[in-house]
Amino acid sequence: MPKDTLVDKLSGLPTYMKLIGVGSLITVFSVFLPWYRDLDSFNTGDQFIGLSGPLYLLGFLILLLAIGSFGIFMMKFLEKPLPKLPLEESHSHVFAGVFSMFLLLITNSIYFHSKFGINITSKEIRFGMIVAFFGAAFMLIGGMMQNKKREVSFETEGTLNPLIEVNTRTQQKVGDVQGVEGNQTDVLERTTETISVNVSQDSHEDAEKSENNNLF
Repeated sequence: MPKDTLVDKLSGLPTYMKLIGVGSLITVFSVFLPWYRDLDSFNTGDQFIGLSGPLYLLGFLILLLAIGSFGIFMMKFLEKPLPKLPLEESHSHVFAGVFSMFLLLITNSIYFHSKFGINITSKEIRFGMIVAFFGAAFMLIGGMMQNKKREVSFETEGTLNPLIEVNTRTQQKVGDVQGVEGNQTDVLERTTETISVNVSQDSHEDAEKSENNNLF
């Protein structure tokens, strides 16, 4: 695909799709960035990325959620059919964003607890943790925007079809009534013409009889 075409296609995406794509992508990258750093009483410390340290499992779960959300985004972007999902598309992004933020909060609550670590004198949040929060928030907001758009869209909720069958039946009934009325009008006109002819003949016969009587 040419670069300019790809750029045009990306720029033409709706806002919620851009938020979901950017949010899930930066969340994936965030787990490979430093999340936190600590110093002990000997002025030595460690720095952990999202997939290292004692809380690596939470970072791994966040990575899986972000990959899932980004995978759905890419399939929609490439116009590929989505596999059968346990949740609707928008709800999947909302779930990924909410659960990622929940796991990030758990990670911070554990790491910054006073009982966590031995002889730790200083604990700091690093750049990767901030990026992860922003990525999860983007996924959440994008999913909510997509869900709101789906609720107010007639194209996804249903289509308003014209009442073709009812109109056809109505037209047929109207045509039948008009046909009956037309037939009745024709019969009435023919009857009127017949009566007029008969009356004319009777009048003519009466006139002839009167002339004959006058002659005699």
